[in-house]
Amino acid sequence: MNAPSINSLMLLAFLLLGSSCVMTRSEGDMLTSQVRHMENEVAKLQRVRHDIEILMSGQVRDLFDRIAKLENQLSNLRDSYYENTNKSQELVSEIASLRGQLEEAQFLYKNLENDQKNLAHKQQVLKEAQNQIAIPPLKKDHFDLAKKLFAAQKYEPAIFLFDEYVKIYEGDTENKESIGQAYYSLGEIYRMQAQAHKDQAESEKLYKKSVISYQKITEQKHAQKLSEEALFKMGLVLKALNNKKAAQAAFNELLSNNKNSNRALEAKKMLVELKSE
Repeated sequence: MNAPSINSLMLLAFLLLGSSCVMTRSEGDMLTSQVRHMENEVAKLQRVRHDIEILMSGQVRDLFDRIAKLENQLSNLRDSYYENTNKSQELVSEIASLRGQLEEAQFLYKNLENDQKNLAHKQQVLKEAQNQIAIPPLKKDHFDLAKKLFAAQKYEPAIFLFDEYVKIYEGDTENKESIGQAYYSLGEIYRMQAQAHKDQAESEKLYKKSVISYQKITEQKHAQKLSEEALFKMGLVLKALNNKKAAQAAFNELLSNNKNSNRALEAKKMLVELKSE
């Protein structure tokens, strides 16, 4: 906005006073002074307005800058939040994985601890059996004592005596029948212990020992009736272990050599059951 000129203000004043009025010199000087004062005031107002415009413009720019900075900070915070969220999820997953590994390790450790306790208990039982039972020096007495303990259901000392018997006399070619009976007795003891045991893992271990004992009889080709009985019991144990193929193999081997015996008929029934399962 431009300030009005002195001449235009004087002309305005002249028109306001009217054409009939005659202005004196002093009145003209006064009017001129007032006009100049007004011009100065207008100039001041223009400068103030200009300064205000500059000031406001600077404040607006500052506000825009501050808004831009805040928006940038907000964006960074969002990125950081998402990044931290992802990291947190990764940490949660890793912690869950570690917790699972820890639980598995604790489970394995507990099983190992139980196995060690069971082993220590068995070793103690065997040690006590060794201390309490003197092995008879004569072969027949040794075998008869083992059978007597087995019949009395004193299984641990019976196991000890049967084990010692096969170790001492297995090489005796004239003693094959009693060796086969000793292995069969061991198989029977382990099988009955497995059936009575409440712990599944321990029961499986006893069943496997039973299979090994029965297998010894078939490997060494003892008397046909004893081998037949061992194969049948082996099939039952393998069936209990849910090893169907091995159980079928045991029953089929029994049938290949003993087609008409009582055990052969039972083996056929077992094969039908295994196929239907």
